[in-house]
Amino acid sequence: MNKVNTQESFAESNTESNTDTSSSNTEVVQVVEKIFKNANLYILAIFLLVYLVIFIGFGMYIGQNQEKTIRNTFDFVMFGLLFIYIVYLYYQEKRSGNDIVNSGLSNFVELYDDDLALFSTMLFVVCFYLLLFLLRVPGNENKPVSVFLIEGVTWLILATLAIHNLLKYFFNIDLLKNLRENDYQQYLDNVMNGDEEKIEEEPEETPEVFNISNNLYNYEDAQAVCKTFDSRLATYDEIESAYNNGAEWCTYGWSADQLALFPTQKESWKKRQGNCKTKNSCGRPGINGGYFRNPNIKFGVNCYGVKPVAKKSDLQWMETKKMQPFPRTRDQRRMDDKVEYWKNNLDKIIVNSFNKDKWSRF
Repeated sequence: MNKVNTQESFAESNTESNTDTSSSNTEVVQVVEKIFKNANLYILAIFLLVYLVIFIGFGMYIGQNQEKTIRNTFDFVMFGLLFIYIVYLYYQEKRSGNDIVNSGLSNFVELYDDDLALFSTMLFVVCFYLLLFLLRVPGNENKPVSVFLIEGVTWLILATLAIHNLLKYFFNIDLLKNLRENDYQQYLDNVMNGDEEKIEEEPEETPEVFNISNNLYNYEDAQAVCKTFDSRLATYDEIESAYNNGAEWCTYGWSADQLALFPTQKESWKKRQGNCKTKNSCGRPGINGGYFRNPNIKFGVNCYGVKPVAKKSDLQWMETKKMQPFPRTRDQRRMDDKVEYWKNNLDKIIVNSFNKDKWSRF
């Protein structure tokens, strides 16, 4: 009985060992296939085909002594094929609706994220130089420019892949982190938006609530004033939305449905509370006012539409309100009038000397 169990255990162990070996062999084959697939050996096949056609076929007609002409023809064909390939990729991306820059960066990141890309590039280098050796391509200044280009690009990719993998796996430094997380997208969006703004001759006009401050208009006049600016009387909801976005003007304005309203921000309301003469001069925080039965009361106007462009005097008035954010009380206005009167009548004011010998102490 023990002998039978031992044989069964040995058979199971042997089966598992064969399975592991088979799985391991499959993985190795897949890795090798991926290395060869990503090595872009089709480029070398195109290179070989063009070389044979130009240097052998074309050389038979013009003679091998015209080496420079053959070399230039070869470069012309290779660069022509490269140009056609780039145009093809461009229209493929455009037809798919993809952004060309984003697609290029995505392919770039995908290449450097591939753990086998370094080995694929090394395979390409080996096959490339083996092909140059078999075709006896000159290794001096007579070498075609296209060969120099392929060499330069290949060695650049190989060197950067080696540096990237070294920093990534030995020093835990990922040079492509920002590209992988699409942090560059914000910059690209800004650039694209900037280009669009330059292309657009006229920015899109957005309607908003704006106030006509003169208290000269009854309700009927207010409607006519707004139509003058190709707008209409603002509704309560529109004024409330403007308030939520920071709007504030301390003057009643006729609004839709025979309402007279004005918005007051809480921050400026708090500043007025320290002075008993100004604490209630602009109402309370929020939307002040309401329905007025008499449509002939003279108020300003709250319109909704595209706000007119500010004149120089409008901007100067806005700067003045920054220096004096609160409306003047009746007593303050009375004092302002007296100050202005005496400024205009300074010749009537007699300023005395410091003493009989000096005009001023200093």
